Amino acid sequence: MELARRVFVVVGALLLVGLLIFTRATILAPLEKQVSLGRETLLSNPLDLASSHLITWDVPVERWRYREGEAKLSLLVNRSAVALCDVKANSPLRVRVSAIGRLESGLQYDRFVRNWYYTTNEPLSPGAKLWESGTAERLEYGLGAIAIYPFERLRISLDVFTPAPQLAVCNPRLQLVPNIDYAIAEHLPLLRVARDTGLAVAWTIVAGLAWLAWGRSRRPEA
Repeated sequence: MELARRVFVVVGALLLVGLLIFTRATILAPLEKQVSLGRETLLSNPLDLASSHLITWDVPVERWRYREGEAKLSLLVNRSAVALCDVKANSPLRVRVSAIGRLESGLQYDRFVRNWYYTTNEPLSPGAKLWESGTAERLEYGLGAIAIYPFERLRISLDVFTPAPQLAVCNPRLQLVPNIDYAIAEHLPLLRVARDTGLAVAWTIVAGLAWLAWGRSRRPEA
């Protein structure tokens, strides 16, 4: 009976060890994948914004691991000459944006997102209120969001109806990035600490069970 109890405790401890190993490998995997995907950026070739015309970008989605979801489209310019490269403050640039997803069968779908935030396809117009950001090297202006679906070829079009020749020195390009919750990246280190602390406590419990099953029973009786 005593042997059966020991075996039961040890088997239970081994199962718990297996569960701990599985949990350690998978508990934060979805969040870590999101953070990893969020670092993947697609950039177009430099844009010609000096005249009124239609610019098309066949997005190389095959180079992306981000196969389904929403992506943020923006215009990037270098900060090499701030007075010239501040698109909204110092240039007349106006564009219309569209995005088409095409299947191999020839079917095509409008993939330009419209909702309470993305209300217009003229994102540089005075009434548009999309995001703007910048670093020491470049400025970013939000143009909209694109719905990404697997097995589709994606073409983004930029209809330049008010050109801005001065932006030629700013290396303007289109950027497409996965639209993920970047707060996840900020909290992920703390979540990893909490996970590993919890697993360390669980390992301590497993070691205690093993000692109760075998260590105490081997002590010499008085």
